[in-house]
Amino acid sequence: MRKLYVKEINGDKITMMDIIIDKLAYNPLVLFILKCLRFIKRLFIWIPLIWKQENWDIAYLYDLIEFKLKDILVALEDDDIHEEKGVKRRVRQVKICLAYLDRYRNWPKYYDYPDVEWVPTEDGCYTMKYKPGDKIKADECHDYEKFNYDMFWKRFMQWHQGWWV
Repeated sequence: MRKLYVKEINGDKITMMDIIIDKLAYNPLVLFILKCLRFIKRLFIWIPLIWKQENWDIAYLYDLIEFKLKDILVALEDDDIHEEKGVKRRVRQVKICLAYLDRYRNWPKYYDYPDVEWVPTEDGCYTMKYKPGDKIKADECHDYEKFNYDMFWKRFMQWHQGWWV
């Protein structure tokens, strides 16, 4: 066994147990095993999300963004290292972005969309036919959806760089 040149750190004496823990914790083989276990654990978390969306459309992109934002939210709430004030601000920002994303993706739940009747046209396509007064309500609904989409991306681009700490 090699000789220790440092006998104490900040007034605390180094014990044999400290040396053993240091050798085990920073051993390349142990680190590799820990990384493999983490990969397997996360694989079981990701498989349902990937399996559910096999066509890889725009909705899948929002599923991924929502999944990662929720993952970041959990990591930030469990963060003990960084200052509490900054972490609380980041948690609030992620929650705001998740709320905008949820309102964009599930807007009928938040906004009463008018009943629309699909009427066939001469060329074989369909057009929407509104009841009197519902056209204005439909336009408001599309404005609501666009507002939440724009606000999500605006806030995400403004805040996201401080979340991956």
